Amino acid sequence: MSSLAAITTQSTPSHGQNDTRLEDFAKVVRELGREAASGKDALPNLAVVFARAVYDGVVDPAKDTNGDDGAARWFKEYAKSEGKKAFHDRGEQSQKAQISKLRQIQNAAANPKFDFVEVLNRAITIRQQAIKDSIEVKSPYPAYVDVAREQLKYDDELEDGVIFATVTKNETVKEVTLEGQLKKAAKILEDVITGEKHPGVKDQSPEIIAAAEQLNVRIGALLLAQQQSDALEKALAAGFTINDDGTLSPPTV
Repeated sequence: MSSLAAITTQSTPSHGQNDTRLEDFAKVVRELGREAASGKDALPNLAVVFARAVYDGVVDPAKDTNGDDGAARWFKEYAKSEGKKAFHDRGEQSQKAQISKLRQIQNAAANPKFDFVEVLNRAITIRQQAIKDSIEVKSPYPAYVDVAREQLKYDDELEDGVIFATVTKNETVKEVTLEGQLKKAAKILEDVITGEKHPGVKDQSPEIIAAAEQLNVRIGALLLAQQQSDALEKALAAGFTINDDGTLSPPTV
């Protein structure tokens, strides 16, 4: 069985008729899948809500009758919410790789020796502070997976220094990002418009000026989207849930 009903039955222990945490979690997973379909990087938030669900006992990591554990069941549900085309385009090997990564989050969150949700919350904060300090960091989802892998090596919760080393990148390796490439293009156009960098290379035509303006608008939109994504990460880590209309509900006591 691969339906959500099957997942609900097989992946989670009974919490009582008034406990809606599983249904709330399923809504968030589907919403994140739809966000991914629209081009957003939703995997970091999936890692956060999945870790909390496993830690709280909402999701059972055990394998079902199909041999799928919690990570496999819920990543497949997330992938299906991306749409049929995205689900099939991902490919079996790619899907297995993503499930393996989510399984690291699952294994860490399910380990009773430490509070991985607290470790992950600190990882999010440390990574965001590193960005503010202009330190090169890993992309959020790979960073969270690496934190889980590192945590599984120890019986005690990771110290901040270890987390920092895990989420930041080697200074000799720079990640190629859309924002970074657009900033390079904007700088090139700026140099062409001013003509100061290369003598004789100057163009202040309306087309070039308009292109530079549009690039800056796009860069601003990307920065705003990143800020919104960071804010959402923190909210989900604090236990907030995403409603069907996109609003957030505070954690239930």
